[in-house]
Amino acid sequence: MPLGSRVWKLGQLLLLAGALGLTFIIFFGIAMRAALKAREVQIPGVVGASVTDATRTLNDMGLALRVDDTRRPAASCSRSRRRARKRASSGRFACG
Repeated sequence: MPLGSRVWKLGQLLLLAGALGLTFIIFFGIAMRAALKAREVQIPGVVGASVTDATRTLNDMGLALRVDDTRRPAASCSRSRRRARKRASSGRFACG
C-alpha cells in the first residue's frame, strides 16, 4: 500500500473519530442541560408558616409537604457545642 493511500486512510479515520467525538459532546451538553432544567422547581417560602398554611400553599403548586418532627439545634449552636465538648465534659450547654 503506497504511503499516500495510508495517509489518506488515517486522515479519514481521524476525521470520522473527530466527528463522532464532536457529536457526542454536543448531545451530551444538550442532555445535561435538559436534565438539569427538568429538576428545577419553584418553591414558595413556607418557613415560619403553620403546617396547614404551608400544606395548602404547596398543594396549590402540586407539591407535597413532609414534616420532620426531629428538633435540631442551629448550625452555630452545633459548632459551639463541639468546641465546648472538647474543653469540658460537663454536658451542659447554653444552646436551645
